[in-house]
Amino acid sequence: MRRKNLSRAGSSPSSSSSCAIEKAQVPQAAQTASNTQVELVTQVVRLRDRVAALKKVAYAASSSSVSHQG
Repeated sequence: MRRKNLSRAGSSPSSSSSCAIEKAQVPQAAQTASNTQVELVTQVVRLRDRVAALKKVAYAASSSSVSHQG
């Protein structure tokens, strides 16, 4: 049985072009990650603001309820 000659990564033309494609994808992946982070931060800020608004409504409702029990 004959062994196949395995070339090392980067030594064949197809693997070097594959490496170039992977290198080109790194900035794109970094930009995608950055966009995702910005979107998540935006959603967290909106959620925090919404929770604060709901707390105000709940506090106002409980204050109103207490004053009517008098």
